Amino acid sequence: MAQTVEASDAVFVGELGNEAETLTMDGSLCSDLSSLGLVEPREFRGGDGVSCSPMSTLDQVWQWRRESWAALVTGLTPRSALVVPGNRVQCIEGVQPRIHRDSVPKTLFCHDLKGGYLQDKYVNGSQIYDEYRFFHWAGIDAFIYFSHQLLTVPPVSWINSGHLHGVPVLGTLITEGSEGARTWDQIFTDLPTVVRFADTLAAICRYYRFDGYLLNVENEIRKEHVPLLLRFVTELKGSLIRMGLKQAQVIWYDSVTCKGKLIWQNELNDRNRCFFDACDGIFLNYTWNKSHLERSMKMAGTRCLDVYVGVDVFGRNCFGGGGFDSDKAVSVIRSVGLSVALFAASWTHECLDKRNFTHLEYLFWQKLWPYLYLHGPTRLPFSTTFCQGYGLNIFKNGKVHSAGPWYNLRLQQYQPCTASALEQLRVYGAHVRNRDSSRAEAQPIPSNEVVAGSGPACAVDEDNFSVSVQAGQGFVPHTIEDAFYGGGSLKIGGPGHTSMKRMLVCGFRSSGVLVISTATKISAPSSTIHPCLNITVMVQDRDGSYLKHVLLGAEQGGEEAYENECAVRLHRPLMHGELGQVRSAAIDRCTQKQLSMEAFNGWNVRHFSVEVFGVVLEIGAEVNHPDEAVYLGWLALSSLDGY
Repeated sequence: MAQTVEASDAVFVGELGNEAETLTMDGSLCSDLSSLGLVEPREFRGGDGVSCSPMSTLDQVWQWRRESWAALVTGLTPRSALVVPGNRVQCIEGVQPRIHRDSVPKTLFCHDLKGGYLQDKYVNGSQIYDEYRFFHWAGIDAFIYFSHQLLTVPPVSWINSGHLHGVPVLGTLITEGSEGARTWDQIFTDLPTVVRFADTLAAICRYYRFDGYLLNVENEIRKEHVPLLLRFVTELKGSLIRMGLKQAQVIWYDSVTCKGKLIWQNELNDRNRCFFDACDGIFLNYTWNKSHLERSMKMAGTRCLDVYVGVDVFGRNCFGGGGFDSDKAVSVIRSVGLSVALFAASWTHECLDKRNFTHLEYLFWQKLWPYLYLHGPTRLPFSTTFCQGYGLNIFKNGKVHSAGPWYNLRLQQYQPCTASALEQLRVYGAHVRNRDSSRAEAQPIPSNEVVAGSGPACAVDEDNFSVSVQAGQGFVPHTIEDAFYGGGSLKIGGPGHTSMKRMLVCGFRSSGVLVISTATKISAPSSTIHPCLNITVMVQDRDGSYLKHVLLGAEQGGEEAYENECAVRLHRPLMHGELGQVRSAAIDRCTQKQLSMEAFNGWNVRHFSVEVFGVVLEIGAEVNHPDEAVYLGWLALSSLDGY
């Protein structure tokens, strides 16, 4: 399966002209801190009306416009080649099992929210801050932006957010009903028109720098035109390669058969295999049973990981019923050894109570996490403020830079790879309905509960619905209560304080000194003994041995927790004199910026110098106090050249 897009930079810059000079958001420390620190609030909240849009007709495709927002699209960043099974939830559980990502089943997330192009279409954001957002990128391998327009070009916000996390983002070509049949009749006028259509789609993909297409043909095709449809699929894949997008993906949806009939197979078989053989994978329909999967596995042979079995989170005739029971379908798919295609997982936002969306989203993905394979960043310098691309305020150095709500996924920061992030103990279904419901919403919500509304959701009894949350692991939720930069931070704590919470699965290579920096703040101290946040860094040295570095979040104390551990090195924050020496040795501009960060309003910035000769495999965190929580608002790593 494709992992990167190798578009020619020279060709790309040539197409954009001077607009390419404005491309600054590349996910690195230099870019994210400068952009957060210098941009005006309108860059977060929009208001200028500049937006991304689909192409609804064939004429629009033939005459497609080169929108200037393409200059803001960032390239696909590398991600770790080795992945960690999601069922290993704790950080530093001995040596974590690691598997090459090309040898395990994949997870594809097909976004579908009310037709798409809502507040996410605005290039410079919106003031509607409670829109849908996605932040579990570590567990998925590809993202599809889906709409019912002819050609779905993903908004820049989704492309950049996915690319930041190393996840390819695909658009959609869809035709439906009689109108769809007429569209194909126009394309199938002759072979040159078919080739032209494939070349046009590839050119659009290259210009906007997304990573391929889902092909969803949901109308019958004349029997005599089937060879031309198959030729189109082949030509599209070939044209993407010829344009330099050698690893872009083309995924076929299980709809039209090799004879042109609109008959969903729910499996890979001789009726749809011709399309599977012509592209990178097939997205199976949702109404399958285990026998369908077993036959698909046999039919696919060595390409079994290219079979994506559909799971409709809305539960429409889907195995397991969807909703919070979607994990039942995923578990069966994984037991056979096939990949997964989740459809419309934005159900948690569309059908449940939006006031609790963050918690409900955590719960949904927490149940799926054991069946996923986690990846993470590999490029230094690295920096994240954990902002999810929204907030009630814009923060800078811990102070409110601009008050007021905002939503802009283009400015999302790198997200942690944990799904076990709930403070609440249970999630209930009957207390509060959706906002368009007639039931009152003024009922108080207990502090240990999250209330989920009912809606056109999965096949469960919503009024009696109750799901337990994993206990004893502490919590790592995102919060917009406070932030260091952007709109939010992580809030780490809870009864599982003695267990490490994994922040990142990564693959940072180092042959010298790493400068690691954090910004932390006590959330609400209730005792005279203030908690601190320790950062753990698991390293595999050049000789293959493992070593854990612990960055102690306090100037004194804390060693006793690690007295019985071997292969552990403890590090104190750099003091004033030590920090001056490191600053003088820093040559790289990013490291200099990192070491000069300031903090206000109770935030503390700490810097650590750590010798690493090998690969950083994981980064975790723990709070040393059972009754307190600590905000983590910034984590940065860079190499100290010249030290």
